[in-house]
Amino acid sequence: MKTRILISILALVLASIFIPLPEPVQATAPEQLTINADLWLTGENSAAGTFGTSGLFSDGGAANQVFFSAGNTIHGVKTLEGANGTITIRFQAQSTWISPTTAIAEGRFVIVSGTGAYQDLHGVGETHANIDLATYHITATYTGVAHFD
Repeated sequence: MKTRILISILALVLASIFIPLPEPVQATAPEQLTINADLWLTGENSAAGTFGTSGLFSDGGAANQVFFSAGNTIHGVKTLEGANGTITIRFQAQSTWISPTTAIAEGRFVIVSGTGAYQDLHGVGETHANIDLATYHITATYTGVAHFD
């Protein structure tokens, strides 16, 4: 009787070894991502325009941002609405005034959320922006790495 039980247990153990387990979901490897935004001030703390991406994926569309300044530090949220979904970016940059109406802002960004094809997108990197208050024009470049979960 004991032999029969031991053989049954051994057969179950061996059978369970050969049962395929589901593969764990893997994130994609981080790849370069560049986002270029061409914006115009729409208010004291807002801007709107267009964007385009290259690297990990290509997309383009409307860009909107809200921001505030604390001294020479700019904090903001940029929303990119492309053909394949929406990307939300938080950024922080230190501004250096070159003249009374022009500045350069350099700092860091993080992709905080997305919809559609960008629902599982995550990324970080550096930001560089040229600000011209005489023309209300802002050009910003976000360069970093991103991946999909």
